[in-house]
Amino acid sequence: MRICYLINNTELLVGANKVIFENANGLSKKGHDTRIVSYSESPSWYKLHVSIIKVPKDQHLSDYVPKSDVVVCTQYNNSIETIRAAKKWNAIPFYFFQGNNAIFGYDRFNFGLAKYERELAINAMKIPFYQVICSSKYSQKILFDKFSIKSVLVESSIDKKV
Repeated sequence: MRICYLINNTELLVGANKVIFENANGLSKKGHDTRIVSYSESPSWYKLHVSIIKVPKDQHLSDYVPKSDVVVCTQYNNSIETIRAAKKWNAIPFYFFQGNNAIFGYDRFNFGLAKYERELAINAMKIPFYQVICSSKYSQKILFDKFSIKSVLVESSIDKKV
């Protein structure tokens, strides 16, 4: 199966990226043709075993997605790009939701994000993804409580050798 993840910035040293990288490496190890399309290079802090297709900052991620069977959205701000790429290749669009307390959490987690960014994130949840995958029970709870979205739980695994 050909699987493509869209990640805006792979260089950020954050847990969400590490979870995505471990998932991508795991799928590749199982024989899937797995790639990442991003505005940044391969991270210096993590050993990826999949290729990264670097996109110029003034271009659309979706224009660089290779022929894929599955296209995975990894953050609300690349949701439209994911749908666009999935339509281009007649692929299945997935949303790998890891939670974002600042946007989807309860009011105490709203850290002063601009109103339009919060609205964009909420509107992304209205996009008809084939399947939403969550990395934690807490993320599942947020999606169900706020949006009545049912999701599949794929808990994050950690490779202690990395």
